[in-house]
Amino acid sequence: MLDSEEIRIKTRPSRNLFYLTVVLALVLSFWAFRNYVEADANQTRISARPVPAAPFIDPTWLDKKPMMRTSETASLGKGGTLAELLTNNGIDIITADRALDALKTMLNPRTLREGQELRLFYEWDVNASEETASFAGFDLIPAPTKRIIVRKLKDGSFQAVSASRPLTEKHFLIDTEITSSLYQSARNAGMAPSQVIELIRMYSFTVDFQREIREGDRLEVLYTRLFDPDGKQAATGKILYTGLTIKGKRQAYWHYKTRDEDKTYYLDENGNSISRLLMKTPLDGARLSSRYGLRKHPILGFTRLHRGVDFAARRGTPVFAAGDGVISALGVEGNHGKRIRINHENNYKTLYAHLNGYARGLKTGSPVTQGQVIGYVGATGLATGPHLHYEITYDDRTVNPLTIEMPILTKLEEEEKVEFDRVRQNLTRLAQDLAAGLDPLESQ
Repeated sequence: MLDSEEIRIKTRPSRNLFYLTVVLALVLSFWAFRNYVEADANQTRISARPVPAAPFIDPTWLDKKPMMRTSETASLGKGGTLAELLTNNGIDIITADRALDALKTMLNPRTLREGQELRLFYEWDVNASEETASFAGFDLIPAPTKRIIVRKLKDGSFQAVSASRPLTEKHFLIDTEITSSLYQSARNAGMAPSQVIELIRMYSFTVDFQREIREGDRLEVLYTRLFDPDGKQAATGKILYTGLTIKGKRQAYWHYKTRDEDKTYYLDENGNSISRLLMKTPLDGARLSSRYGLRKHPILGFTRLHRGVDFAARRGTPVFAAGDGVISALGVEGNHGKRIRINHENNYKTLYAHLNGYARGLKTGSPVTQGQVIGYVGATGLATGPHLHYEITYDDRTVNPLTIEMPILTKLEEEEKVEFDRVRQNLTRLAQDLAAGLDPLESQ
């Protein structure tokens, strides 16, 4: 017979095996709970594609019985109206007016432009033939992110509803040598005209495009385009980064949205904005036709100081306010013809002369913002042809608009620079990935 000490010795291995089994069971249970039971909301996942939106169904449409449906597309013609479009497609005037009255609760039809497409819907009973189809409504996309649906209800009236359209943002990079003009080189590389104009406006603060840009200079731009759910381009996006190398000297700027002010800037690597107090060139698509300094006047015939610069452009070309300020004079003034004078901060003043006319609503005392259209190129006063005469005065003395160093408008505080550096590094890395042929994540 075994004593108590021998019994303890013999049962110890069995007890250890039991404890080990219990521990393993607890570990496996915890692992299964984390991976199969616990909610997925606590796990971070990254997707390159947005979650598909649920189909849009207005509750009032649920009462309609099942119908067969077909559609056709029609476009708004030049000078045409939606009423004409609908009646030209066989819809009687009373029904068309009811449908348009519903649309007006969401949109002013007069804001639609030539080429706007509408899908016209026709429905018929499932037990009838398509020949019995009647007009059931229409839809249109007045803006890239918006779709408006006008639907016929059971009682014969129409209802308009708005549905959002998720857009996907895709990134693109150009890295090209400038062979002619910056505009043409950027267009040849694939940028949209509106983005190229934005790019030129950005650099108009620091670059004299007439004198400084040469063949062999280089341009880099990281930008986005927006695509609809069908994969069609819906809109141009943002310029996120740009680098312009002129005679071996590179000017690079990054897109940045501040945390507190919620404003957007283009900043250099030190956190200074590309924007200056005044623009060097306050219009697009112009040619420098006369410089600052002594010259022989083309009409008067004698030599005198030309106190500004002249930009030749087509009559009617929009002229921008070179900076924020207040209009101090607007009207006709001797040889200047129709002109505008603006007072700016820090004792700066600007003059815009030989205008064809003024932007609507402006008068002496009106505040203006940088880039705002204030007038249009003309040949009023003493002028040989349509052009803009542009002057800058500092402390009541004229200066050369193309060579004066303008004050920087925005400088980030040191705390904000930390966040900007993070954004700058991410955008630089994204540009490098695209240059290497990698496909970055799309974002909504």
